[in-house]
This record gives sequence, structure tokens and C-alpha cells, in this order.
Amino acid sequence: MVINFHLIVSSIASSSSIIVLIPQLWYSISKNNTDGLSLYFLMFQSFSAIFWLMYAFTLKEIAMILSEFFYTLSSILLLTLKIIHMIRKK
Repeated sequence: MVINFHLIVSSIASSSSIIVLIPQLWYSISKNNTDGLSLYFLMFQSFSAIFWLMYAFTLKEIAMILSEFFYTLSSILLLTLKIIHMIRKK
């Protein structure tokens, strides 16, 4: 089995993106607070995550697909929480 350097680097990069979001997800859910998060940032992040997931599917690499799936899920979850909190404040 040949190890693809590109696959390893991309998997580490996308996995680190997920790890970066975990503390923010934890804080936002546990404190029920998304006041410090920019709606536009979360929209662009989710948009970007979706395209990274589509790119992973074109490569047909399971490890990258899984990590990008969880990155996309985390991004969309944060965006959804932000929108819910904005609606409740009105």
C-alpha cells in the first residue's frame, strides 16, 4: 500500500479544522450563547466547508470525506445555533 502524502496532509488539515471548532461548539451549546460569533463568518465558513466536502468526494478518499463531513457538520451546526439565537432575540 502506497501512502499518499497529499492525502495525509489534507486529512490532517481538515481534522485540525474540526478540532478548532470543538471548543466553540461546546461553549455555544453549553452557555446557549453565540453573541461573539459573526453571522457572515459562519455563513462563509459553512459555504467553504460544503465545497471542501464536494472536493473530497471528487477525490474519492474516505478519510478526507469523513473529516470534511464532520467539518461541514460542525460549521453548519454553529451557523444554525447563531440563526436560532438571533431569531429568539427579536
